[in-house]
Amino acid sequence: MAGEGLNQFEGSRVLIIGAARSGLGTAQALYPYADRIVLSDVKSAEELPDAVKLADDIGAETAFGEQGPELLEGIDLIVRSPGVPWDVPVLEAAVAAGVEVIGELELSYRALPTDRIIAVTGSNGKSTTVELIGRMFDAAGADAVVAGNVGRALSDVLPYVNPNTTVVLEVSSFQLEDIVEFHPRVAVLLNLSADHLDHHGSVEEYFARKWRLFENLADDDWAVLSSVDPEVYKGRYRVRGRQLFFGPDAAETEGVWNEDNRLVYRIFGTEGRLVNIRDIKLPGAHNLLNAMAASCAALAMELSPGDVAAALRAFRGLPHRLEEIAIVAGVKYVNDSKATNVASAVTGIQSFSEPIVLIAGGKHKGGSFEPMAEVVGRHCRAVVVYGEAAGELEEALKGVVMVETAATVPEAVRAAATLAKSGDTVLLCPACTSWDQYAGFEERGDDFRQAVLKLRGTKK
Repeated sequence: MAGEGLNQFEGSRVLIIGAARSGLGTAQALYPYADRIVLSDVKSAEELPDAVKLADDIGAETAFGEQGPELLEGIDLIVRSPGVPWDVPVLEAAVAAGVEVIGELELSYRALPTDRIIAVTGSNGKSTTVELIGRMFDAAGADAVVAGNVGRALSDVLPYVNPNTTVVLEVSSFQLEDIVEFHPRVAVLLNLSADHLDHHGSVEEYFARKWRLFENLADDDWAVLSSVDPEVYKGRYRVRGRQLFFGPDAAETEGVWNEDNRLVYRIFGTEGRLVNIRDIKLPGAHNLLNAMAASCAALAMELSPGDVAAALRAFRGLPHRLEEIAIVAGVKYVNDSKATNVASAVTGIQSFSEPIVLIAGGKHKGGSFEPMAEVVGRHCRAVVVYGEAAGELEEALKGVVMVETAATVPEAVRAAATLAKSGDTVLLCPACTSWDQYAGFEERGDDFRQAVLKLRGTKK
């Protein structure tokens, strides 16, 4: 349970599977306590210089390449990094031998000295919502840290957490696969749509991982649920705890909703107004729902409506989420590189009223691109596809609008610039991950930004 501290791992012998951000954070947190740490990854030492350096610094062992059952020898705990598949031989051997396998989230939760935890999951909007909740605590002058899938691993922030700290976590389906005791005081489910099918295998399995966020809730905890998303709303009966809703139907219960172009709330039996909708700077109807969800979570933790409203007025969103880069020759260029699945791409496209030249592509996660066709037909003048998924995207969208193919994002920007007219928007909204050409969506978005700025230097 939360509050036992890292000293509970004193003398343990730990194998960490995955030597990226989560695995490195785990190793750093455990090294003063564990007798033995083995840091393992399928990549080579040459590909993971940060892991090699950390292992040298803390005296950990490394095991790069094949992850066979022999790695289990002398190990009494395995920490599996998010996204590592369960069919890795050493993990299969661990399960058969009864060796405990947990994730970095679960391990860090057990060490937290506070139970003031807000956890946010969903297919889209997690990072924006988590960061907005953090800004609400900042506005209140309250002690809070933001961590999880949003950028900093929970293990990285453990030194900054005390019993009065509120921990605001973005939690992915990968992280929820191997929780055991993880227990937030406020659990938020924003929405559900098909995603990560290449890992989870089916929509049903993916949804089931998301619902695990609520499995340890007590009756006096809070569940914050969408009243708009049909998959979330129909699942409300399976959730323990006090329920708050965001969206139109929240007006019939408790939560936050839009009434006469104002955000209003009802919680703890008290109703009031937060802000006028026009004062919220986040673009798009989806971000209005994210703002409602964040407000529910903050109010549940007894922040004042005034502090919640102040953050809503001030917050302008995150990079790579409908981020306006520049206007070049009358054309607006927008970076939505974080739109890594079809549902988020559809949402991004629908956020604009002017004609769009869409840039889409990258590495496909699985599932169909067909749901994009109707919204692309209504909103887009043309589409430029690139990367591994270019052929599949072209097949789904041909006949709907003009489709051109590019090899890279910068090439796609140049192609889109020739297709766009003054008053249009060129929108990077990939509907795919970046992993065919980039280390992450941030790097892809930065490449888009540089290509646009270069274009601005040549077009007046």
